[in-house]
Amino acid sequence: MDFTEFSAGADDDGRRLDRIIRRFIATEQLSGIYKAIRKGLVKVNGRKASAEQHIREKDIITIASFLLNREDSAPFLQDGGGTAEAAPYTFPYEILFHNEHILIINKPYGKTVHGAADSIEKDVVKFYRTSFPERNSLSFTPGPLHRLDGRTTGILAFSWSLAGARWFSGAIASHAIQKTYLGIAQGHLEKAECWRDFIYRNEPDEKRTGAFHTVSARKERQSAQEKAFFSVLSPDAADSFSRNEKLAVTNAFPLQYGTYSGKPVSLVKYVIETGRTHQIRSQSALHGVPLAGDTAYGGFPLPGNQKLFLHAISLSLPADNPVGLPPEITAPVPPEFKTFLSSSDCETGLLRL
Repeated sequence: MDFTEFSAGADDDGRRLDRIIRRFIATEQLSGIYKAIRKGLVKVNGRKASAEQHIREKDIITIASFLLNREDSAPFLQDGGGTAEAAPYTFPYEILFHNEHILIINKPYGKTVHGAADSIEKDVVKFYRTSFPERNSLSFTPGPLHRLDGRTTGILAFSWSLAGARWFSGAIASHAIQKTYLGIAQGHLEKAECWRDFIYRNEPDEKRTGAFHTVSARKERQSAQEKAFFSVLSPDAADSFSRNEKLAVTNAFPLQYGTYSGKPVSLVKYVIETGRTHQIRSQSALHGVPLAGDTAYGGFPLPGNQKLFLHAISLSLPADNPVGLPPEITAPVPPEFKTFLSSSDCETGLLRL
């Protein structure tokens, strides 16, 4: 019987054998994978192994070749991973930082981070597999380390190693990483404010297509009985708030004021302490300064292809982090953002970036 040989890399160290094999035979039932391992169709270092065996770096995993010749097998080999030879690939995004643990890019407007056929995540995975074959991982795949809406631009971090993924995720959870955004809000935010509100995810509107969700928000100091909620797609959301609501904390700092088509606008710096879905968008609306163009949350519509301006401009990180990240990473403001600020319609002018 013919076998195909694979070498485990550093990012495979400590992974269970069955978890690794599932990536080679993606649509096989788990029971089928266990059966293949029991029958010796999968071996580790030339010997039969158990499904729960933990793989170590440089272990040699051999898999019966007929299992890999099926149409549903080894999907990550078919798109350039593993031992397959890959064609050169030009990565289409601006790289702000890259080392052996983390990749950080400047996300453009309108690109979906994950889930779609043309998502940024798919481009990142292709970049990883085609441009860095020496990584040689059988189980690790780069993935986004935090959320960023399709209409938000700026800093977006991806894991480049298992160690990087674990550290960054833990740092986000412990609030050791500070994220700062710039946005153009409708109205004048008169002074710096700290917003502490509760956010609840709405169900998608039946009139809309796709899986679009908005959220509702209520101020921390107002009771549910007061129904002090903000919701566009679901006006009766006040009655549906429950223990599923989550605290959202955003610090908003006005930087400059102007007008757009006769309407007041503010350039605002947002420093978030939590990372809820649509946090800045929903809280800005709740506090009377929705993002300009954000019609889902009460903003006036903007002409052109870019419907709102929200840019993740910086990450502040612990100086002694073990994954080699600098204390601060910044993302240049997109040309479209600058064009809006310098537009003749901004009669009083906004801060030039």
